[in-house]
Amino acid sequence: MTTHSKGFNLSLWALKHPALTRYLLVVLLVLGFNAYFQLGQDEDPPFTFRAMVVRTYWPGATAQ
Repeated sequence: MTTHSKGFNLSLWALKHPALTRYLLVVLLVLGFNAYFQLGQDEDPPFTFRAMVVRTYWPGATAQ
């Protein structure tokens, strides 16, 4: 198998080292699941809604 570029070919390396590739994939999956389950979660996150309701009563006026 010849390559035209002289750089590092990650796909070719992974195909030549299948056992190490599978091991690294499992390690990354385990680390990803661990990081996901350690994320902090708040039931009520600390942010405010910036909204205002204005009610005016003007008998006989239209909505516009």
